[in-house]
Amino acid sequence: LAPASFAIMAAGKAPPSTMLVLFYFGLWYAINVAYNYTNKKALNALPLPYLAAAVQIGTGIVYVLPLWILGLRKPPSLTSKELMSLVPIGMIHGIGQLVTVLSLDAGSISFVNVVKSLEPFFNVVFGMIFMKDFVPIPVLLTLVPVVVGVAIASSADMEFTWLCFACAMGSNIFFSLRGVLSKVTM
Repeated sequence: LAPASFAIMAAGKAPPSTMLVLFYFGLWYAINVAYNYTNKKALNALPLPYLAAAVQIGTGIVYVLPLWILGLRKPPSLTSKELMSLVPIGMIHGIGQLVTVLSLDAGSISFVNVVKSLEPFFNVVFGMIFMKDFVPIPVLLTLVPVVVGVAIASSADMEFTWLCFACAMGSNIFFSLRGVLSKVTM
């Protein structure tokens, strides 16, 4: 069992069922597909990726501020030191969002998804670098087919562009950094 499972059991709660976890993975995947498809359609109609990324990030701010101001949700209670520790993570998230939208503007959805499938590889690498979290060799070996598959699929993609590839890889890097730095900050 994972450490999170032990924490749930210690709190007197049963861990989520496998079916529930699979449902949430499926839901996440469906939302991700819809997000990518909608972004690509919007960028085809209005090729302004910087504006699209800014609107997407800004929508979250516009949504949450009235909730806090009207008292419908309690704002987080953070010291200035805690808030400043979150600024780099927020900036990394914003850059990750921008390069994701840029990659969708520069290439096909399928190509972006192929390249972004390398994100677990970057999670492992950054986990080792920043958290000294070394994974067993068999786990590392499971990433080899993913890396090789991405290389083969990228080289054979008829819609390959270096800009799309670079932005999708940038998305992997920034979102993996965000995840790892979030864990380090906690």
